[in-house]
Amino acid sequence: MLAFTLFRFEVNVRAAAMLGFVGAGGKSDALDTAISLFQMRDLATLVVLTLCLVLLVDTIGDRM
Repeated sequence: MLAFTLFRFEVNVRAAAMLGFVGAGGKSDALDTAISLFQMRDLATLVVLTLCLVLLVDTIGDRM
C-alpha cells in the first residue's frame, strides 16, 4: 500500500509539472517564467530538483 501511495505521489509530481504550463500555476509557473526570461540557471535548478524528487520517490517505492 505504501509503495502504491508513493507511486501515485510520483505521478502527481510529474503531472503538476505539466499542468503549470497551461495556467494552473505552482512550480511549473516558475519553470515557464524561467524559460520565457532565459534564466537558464534557475531553469536548470528547477528541472534538477524535480528530477531528483521523482527519482527519490521512485527509489523509495521500489525498495518497498
